Amino acid sequence: MDSIFSRPRQDDYSDGTTNETRLIIGEEPLSPPSTPLPTTKRHQKVSSNFAHMLSTFSHSKDSTFLTLLNQIQSRLAELHDGTDGEYLRQVAVLEDQRDKELLEIEAARGFALERVEREYQEEKRLAEKELQVRPDYPRQSPGYESR
Repeated sequence: MDSIFSRPRQDDYSDGTTNETRLIIGEEPLSPPSTPLPTTKRHQKVSSNFAHMLSTFSHSKDSTFLTLLNQIQSRLAELHDGTDGEYLRQVAVLEDQRDKELLEIEAARGFALERVEREYQEEKRLAEKELQVRPDYPRQSPGYESR
């Protein structure tokens, strides 16, 4: 009985072709098949379609990527110039927010000024009232000293 390691292996295919493989001897790897593997019609069709798609992609990739690059560059130029539609829309939204916040700040400032003015007038009125309640309170002149 022969060992599988003592002789090369032969695979017989239904169409009569054979595939001879060699074992690893030392550091020599297995060699590829000496004849191409048989393929089914489906496999051949898929391989043909793949080859066609690869060829089409290879021919059209340059023009496709150049078109995409030109679109990106034109968008960057519009952004740099400040004429891009999306950029202008975002700027308008931000300006509206800024204007609203400025109005709120101005209103708060106005209310604060009115409150300070009311408090001042109220303190002034209370001080005048206090002065009228005690009219007999002696006023002293700057040079007058009490003894």
